[in-house]
Amino acid sequence: MSYATIGLQIGGHAVSAFKHGIDSKQGGSQMWQAGGNAVGAGLGLALSGGNPLVAMIGSSVGGSVAKYIAGSKYIKNLARGGNIDGSNRKESIPGETGAGLQGPEAQALMGLVTDRL
Repeated sequence: MSYATIGLQIGGHAVSAFKHGIDSKQGGSQMWQAGGNAVGAGLGLALSGGNPLVAMIGSSVGGSVAKYIAGSKYIKNLARGGNIDGSNRKESIPGETGAGLQGPEAQALMGLVTDRL
């Protein structure tokens, strides 16, 4: 029963993402949550030796972490074509001094990242 619940959670997020469009804000967030649920369940299974209850807990935690990451200012900045400045961990704006990737390069990287989701 636990495995079915986890599968329904992941599948539900994926269906919702495709319904809203993966490139949309809501669709992207749903894909992050689906990935977080899958990774969390996998870690829970691996660390517990296959206990389905721990997998459900891991899936829930993974989904929550992914939801937080998807809504973070760093991911939003990457979506706008900026980056995270590694030297001081501050958000940088495209074209601003200190931005490692700018303009077309940042957009190309963002295209690669979203293609992998």
